[in-house]
Amino acid sequence: MNQAMGIGITERLVYGVVAFLIGRYGEKLGLSQADSAWLAGGLITLVGGARAWYVNRPEKILDSAAAQIPNNAKLVVQISPNSSSTDQKAVQDLGAATGPKVEAKIAA
Repeated sequence: MNQAMGIGITERLVYGVVAFLIGRYGEKLGLSQADSAWLAGGLITLVGGARAWYVNRPEKILDSAAAQIPNNAKLVVQISPNSSSTDQKAVQDLGAATGPKVEAKIAA
């Protein structure tokens, strides 16, 4: 089992505990069973979505891929010069946000 699998299993266990606790003690907080279910689902979705967005940002994924290549090599993200200025700026911003092993450039 690798680290990502362990994190995923732990994450789901935490979600299960949160759902259990809200279901178990929701009525003591004045929530109906339906409200408890909505609250548990909403919290799990909100926290899980925020964590997934943070972990899967494009620069994070590229840095993770770059970590797998040898130290004397680079991961190059290249875009055509015929691309829109928005796409070209996005590639330049991505290159600036990633580590030194990732090089983003516009093709000559």
